[in-house]
Amino acid sequence: MFFDIFIEIKNFLRYTNIKGKTVENMCKKAVVTLSIDDARENMLPLLEEKLIPLKISATINVVTGFIDGTAENRGYPCVSKEQLMELYKSGLFEIANHGDSHKNTLEDIKKGRDKLIEWLSLDKEELLGFASPGSNMTIEKAMEDEPLLKKAGVSYVRTRDTSFAFDENEGDRHGFLSGYSFAFSSVVVYNGVTPYERLIKLTEYALKKGLTLVLMLHNFAREGEEIYEGAWTYDLDEFSRYIDYLHEKRAGGEVEILKTKDALERLK
Repeated sequence: MFFDIFIEIKNFLRYTNIKGKTVENMCKKAVVTLSIDDARENMLPLLEEKLIPLKISATINVVTGFIDGTAENRGYPCVSKEQLMELYKSGLFEIANHGDSHKNTLEDIKKGRDKLIEWLSLDKEELLGFASPGSNMTIEKAMEDEPLLKKAGVSYVRTRDTSFAFDENEGDRHGFLSGYSFAFSSVVVYNGVTPYERLIKLTEYALKKGLTLVLMLHNFAREGEEIYEGAWTYDLDEFSRYIDYLHEKRAGGEVEILKTKDALERLK
């Protein structure tokens, strides 16, 4: 009898809707995770002007060869090992792997992971997150190769939906997580593709549904700066405006802003 009553209550909470939200999802706080690729120097103004003062966490996906000079840097200077260590020591930033030479091979993944373990003085058995370079590793491939990837030191794989598919009514479903997954997609953020209004729309959808929104970021610049028109660049002032919006939502208890690894742990 008591078990039957429990099931009835559980089903009521799961399926009853209040202003478009199920009660179940109303109990789940939305999460936004900022996943920044390549560890370029041009991310530092965002970190120093916004994230660090507001104590907002992010994940920095590092191409180790770009930092130690063993791989071609592709034109944009990266942070130094010393700067990377300081960011890690702050406790606000997860340092994840983006390959040693920006490749998706097991050899390159392991090489990048091993360098980060050494640089950050981490336990030799620790697994690190991996952001697929170019998002060339599909979710299906990552799931299939999960045992091999874990053996190479990978705790999760972040990629993206290569179609840039958007749903005008419900946002980009490919960048949302409702439960834990070893491999998952993200929303690509850069000028012309993800304007401020789109970011707000996607975030509001996550708030409404109690979902985790994963944002893939690269370069940041202000209008007039040399890299502003470059591929993968986002307007620094516009993104700072979005961070202020997130900070306000967090202060109101509507969202958490977590490192990717912590967002995944919360979903388990």
